[in-house]
Amino acid sequence: MVTAPVVGTVFTNPASDIKLAVSKTDYTAQQKAAFNYIYTFTGKKATMVKIVRQVLNSKGKVVFTTSATKKLKPNGEFTAKVNHPLTRLTPGTYTMRVQIFGPKLLDQNSFSFSIAKPKKKHLVFGEAEAGSDFTLKVKVPTTPVALPYRLAGSYSYVNTTDQKQQITMVREMVSATGKTVEKRTGVWTLKPGEADSVAFKTQMASNLILGKYTYRMTAYDRKTKKLLSRISWPLEIIEK
Repeated sequence: MVTAPVVGTVFTNPASDIKLAVSKTDYTAQQKAAFNYIYTFTGKKATMVKIVRQVLNSKGKVVFTTSATKKLKPNGEFTAKVNHPLTRLTPGTYTMRVQIFGPKLLDQNSFSFSIAKPKKKHLVFGEAEAGSDFTLKVKVPTTPVALPYRLAGSYSYVNTTDQKQQITMVREMVSATGKTVEKRTGVWTLKPGEADSVAFKTQMASNLILGKYTYRMTAYDRKTKKLLSRISWPLEIIEK
């Protein structure tokens, strides 16, 4: 069954006996170009026809061809349901063409469709908020950076109390729902007024889910588990 085409679809030969039913013309390379068509043979005697379907690039070069043959009587029909994979095509504009041949070209019709450039995940940095005991040293991009991305820098912590501190230092990345994406822990022992620092590298993978995250370094009292101080750094994974 051939239904009405999607609004905005332009067929090169509206008067053609090849009726195309197109529900979509904008795709990504991971999708399939889906449409139906029906051809009604208007000849006066039964004829063996060849149905040729082709994909042409923006320069008119044929990049795909498939064909079938069928003997059609007057007013006989050939119908097809097409789900054409697009994974081998690069982003751009293409033409889907259907031609009918007998001894010669009997009819043809076509429409244009496009394959969008794939979107990439990008990392957006917010402004870090650090407790007075922490110092963060990281070169932060001011514009979104494509994933994967290696985040590197260092942070330091100073014991500002008059007591020796035994600290569990936790560096982690958590999602907006509280799910831990990455976690590293270490033990720091600091005398009053003593400071220590550590360099870090984190690979932000391209398989991270879109959304907001928090990258943080937290100092806990090793014995009481009390939170002593924290750096909290908002991040977001977007697609563009």
